[in-house]
Amino acid sequence: MKYIRKLCQDCSHSRVVRWRWPITYPTLVILLVLIASSGAFGADSDEDFLRWQAEQAEALDSDDGAASAKPAEAGEDAEAPAVVVSRAAFEKLLRESFLGSYTFYEKLSDSDKADVLAHYRKTGSIVEARRLIMRRFMHR
Repeated sequence: MKYIRKLCQDCSHSRVVRWRWPITYPTLVILLVLIASSGAFGADSDEDFLRWQAEQAEALDSDDGAASAKPAEAGEDAEAPAVVVSRAAFEKLLRESFLGSYTFYEKLSDSDKADVLAHYRKTGSIVEARRLIMRRFMHR
């Protein structure tokens, strides 16, 4: 047990008193039993969470019905829309869907922009075009 030296208010000498917890042992045991039996750490909360997670997944599937109905074919880039032909349309796609990549794309020279667009037209992969933008930006 810890002992604390306490100064008497009415006298000049100090006395040693035993330090006590503000809560007694039986009260602590009762509190722990109540918390454990409340179900706060039980399986009910896990089941509720899993049910909520399944509902959220169903909501996402129903909102995205057109996209989930047509799965991507093997070898086809799932993120790539139909290949954009014009430079303005490609820049609009970058600006609206990939703002970070568009910010770096803006800072490239005209010849690098033309190379990125040609690469996108050739491959049809927006992911590869974004990688090329970063490579060109880092090595300019």
